[in-house]
Amino acid sequence: MWLGNRSFRGGTAGLWLFVVMCSAVFAGTTGKIAGRITDAENGDPIIGAAVMVEGTSLGAAADINGEFFILNVPPGDVTLRISAIGYSPKTLQGLRVITDQTTNANMVLGVEAITTGEVVITAERKLIENDRTFATSTVGSSDIQALPVTNLGQVIEIQAGVVDGHFRGGRSSEVMYLVDGISVTDAYDNSQGTQVDENSVQELQVISGTFNAEYGQAMSGIVNIVTKEGALDYHGTVSTELGDYVSEHTNTWMNIDHVSPMDIQDYNATLYGPVPLVDKLSFYGSLRYLDDNGWQYGQRRWIVTNPNNSSTSQILREGDNSYAAMNYNLEKWGNLKLTYPLTDQIKLNYSTFYSGRTYRDYSHDWKYVPDGTLRRYRDGRTNVLKMNHSLSAAMFYELAATNTFSEYHHQLFDEATDPRYLHPEYQDINPPYTLNMAGTDLARFRRWTNSNQLTGNLSYQASKLHLLKLGVDVKAHELFYEDINLVPVNVGDDSFRFSVEPIAFPSHDLYKNNPYEFAMFAQDKFELPSLIVNVGLRFDYFEPDGRVPSDPKDPNVYNPLLPERAAQSLEERLGQESRCKVQNLPTIGYCLSDVG
Repeated sequence: MWLGNRSFRGGTAGLWLFVVMCSAVFAGTTGKIAGRITDAENGDPIIGAAVMVEGTSLGAAADINGEFFILNVPPGDVTLRISAIGYSPKTLQGLRVITDQTTNANMVLGVEAITTGEVVITAERKLIENDRTFATSTVGSSDIQALPVTNLGQVIEIQAGVVDGHFRGGRSSEVMYLVDGISVTDAYDNSQGTQVDENSVQELQVISGTFNAEYGQAMSGIVNIVTKEGALDYHGTVSTELGDYVSEHTNTWMNIDHVSPMDIQDYNATLYGPVPLVDKLSFYGSLRYLDDNGWQYGQRRWIVTNPNNSSTSQILREGDNSYAAMNYNLEKWGNLKLTYPLTDQIKLNYSTFYSGRTYRDYSHDWKYVPDGTLRRYRDGRTNVLKMNHSLSAAMFYELAATNTFSEYHHQLFDEATDPRYLHPEYQDINPPYTLNMAGTDLARFRRWTNSNQLTGNLSYQASKLHLLKLGVDVKAHELFYEDINLVPVNVGDDSFRFSVEPIAFPSHDLYKNNPYEFAMFAQDKFELPSLIVNVGLRFDYFEPDGRVPSDPKDPNVYNPLLPERAAQSLEERLGQESRCKVQNLPTIGYCLSDVG
């Protein structure tokens, strides 16, 4: 469970204050292994038994009670090797480590004189995870590969409590997305700014309730993605899938009664291993390209010829009845992760992710003039530089610097002056309660978010019962937004051209803001054999850098309705607006600067 606050006394309080001042917060990307090593004959603890995680420098020695713990273990299936003088060594394969959870590994060693050679056993995953104090689903890379899904969003969608991007009935904007513990949530609408291909995922964790204090800015769900790292040997995969959507229900779906294997093209490749000529440096890279024509088509029953770009010369004609894909989807993913162990205690990671999408959303109104609907574009880029430093067997910290850029825009044609745009009068020729016969969508929209983040955390196993964790997170954002509706302007001789009106007009909205955030937390995981308690305290601060109306009865400073406001100059109205900051009135919602 998670309690909202807790007081600490004496030396513990001093330790919390010291670490908060010295550490830089992001979600967990590692797990913990703990257990007890005993003698097979009498059950006595084996003091000093060595426990190592194969393929890493992680390990521990059993204490006077035969107990051990290993922190900072990457998630996934690991192999433990246990050895002690006078006992036959044992190897435990397939031990599942889960992010932010403790995996138990109790082992029994036999005397070497009785048992010859090394014993190899396979770990069994328990049906009940005793230390899960929050509602979570964890999916490993092998599980993802076995699922009949084409993207990571579908993996999230099949988890309990998730329906169409909504967690436990909450809004889709109430979900926080993390990659390698770093937030990739778009500050504009809390969507996932950079998408990750499922081939790059080592572990996916979906948390749908009772979050720990380390997780903030999420009301309904958290998606934590841990990506794969390089290896000592070269490995790679290349695969492709081709297909099409086929149905006999042609009354419902147009152009779907024949097979075209190239309508769905999915290509992906992965390669990982050591970097040539650079000792100890490894990489993991993946690329994927998906071109999907979709299953919803329109038919070109009507076209408009526009020879002279004038309202009188535009002529509505019958089309050629050819088909056009109206919910096509073209996506591209790329990922490169470099891993360098600077020392046995310090590991550096650099990751870069890219995702791009070009698509259309099906609109039934445009079914018979499919070329008039908007084209939509979404891009995301994330770069992460991260350091993991083990100070001792009981303490480690992580620091990271991150930049995430996400952009979305839609328009029908690239240029606002494109002659293929049709006069809005064509929207008026459609009879009531019918589909469109002609016209083009005149909307143009673009927005982007550029976020820089400095973050880190520190974990300390203060005793057998207490795992302490705390950290700080600082984010600075740059948000750009522009919404345009093209307006026709007569230029003489009944000809026209489309124009982008200034922002003083309702057809044009524009802003650019620079909000920032700060957060810090402290939490304690109290572990008893029959009881697990997560206790935490978190502080969040948000500066939106936004404005609110100085007069809520007449909010438009460019075209005011009230006579007293209209009599003022634009500079005077903007001057009033600039004094109305959300930061000064966080609970009121509008400016009271003019109230006596």
